[in-house]
Parts: sequence; C-alpha cells; structure tokens
Amino acid sequence: ERPDGTLTSTYSDDDAQFTGYNRYAPWSGGLQLNATWRGLSLNATFSGVFGKYLINNDKFFLENPNFIDEANVTTNLFNIWTKPGDVTDIPGVQYPVEFSSRFIENASFVRLKNLQISYSLPQHLLDKTGFMSGLRLYAIGRNLLTFTNYSGIDPEVDSNLTLGAYPNTKQYSVGIEITF
Repeated sequence: ERPDGTLTSTYSDDDAQFTGYNRYAPWSGGLQLNATWRGLSLNATFSGVFGKYLINNDKFFLENPNFIDEANVTTNLFNIWTKPGDVTDIPGVQYPVEFSSRFIENASFVRLKNLQISYSLPQHLLDKTGFMSGLRLYAIGRNLLTFTNYSGIDPEVDSNLTLGAYPNTKQYSVGIEITF
C-alpha cells in the first residue's frame, strides 16, 4: 500500500514506508556481580538491550486463520474479528492476513547470561588430606532467565525477523575442581 492509501503490486523505493522502529538496539549494557563469603562464591552476569524491535514472523503463521487446517495456531485466534464493533488486532477470516507492521514487537530484554555458584573447601581441611591443595565444587547455568515483553521465542536473535530461528539454549553444568 502506498502512503496515499492506493494499492500497488510493484515495489518502489518511493512507496517504502519507514516504521520508526530500530532493528539494532541503540542501548545495550551489562552488569556483573561477584560475591564471596567463607568459601562460597556467586558470580552473575546480566546483559540487556533496549529499543530493539523485531518482526515476529512466527506470529504471522500462529495468528493467521488461513493456516488453521495446516498448522498449529495460537489460542489468540479466539479473539478473531467476527462482527462490527469487535475490538481486536486479529482480522476476520474473510480478510487475508498481510505481512504488516502489526507483527513488529519491542524486543528489549534483560537476560541472566551466566550464573556460577561455587564452594571451596577451607585450607585447614585440605591440609589434613596431605595431597590436595584445593577442592572446589561448582554449578553453572547459562541463559537462565529472560525479562522481556516480546511474545516470540527469543528476543536476542540476530535478525530483523524470527521465523524458525533457534533460541539461545539454557545450559547447566556441575563440576569438581581438584588441585594437587
């Protein structure tokens, strides 16, 4: 659709519309916390971006009544427009769903990227073993929490749209570090 409201099927830079949304976040930052007390250590790393927008292309298929018989759809389709006066953002079945700016979402987020908790045995106990100079038990988690209003799978995807993009995985590991 052209800015004047007329329809066209031919692309033209003259008809392109700037949405005012940023694909790349103008603001990003991080926070690191390190705390130790009596052999117990906590290390946490947070990262975040603010002002980033993504096209939730998955939503195009999940909220499209044209795909009801072909794929899984969201329960948001219970809010589909059915009669004049309905207030909803999902068009009626009689209207084809178009790829539009309604699928652009704020993808700002804060994520707990890394969390490590460890315990080191006191030196006086290690001295009694006669062979160890250090023993540390630890647990590590990555991508444990994400705070966002983005309705897609992962706001951290490096693309302008999210169709089929794999999200960051949550990872867990535990271990023992022995020093001789």
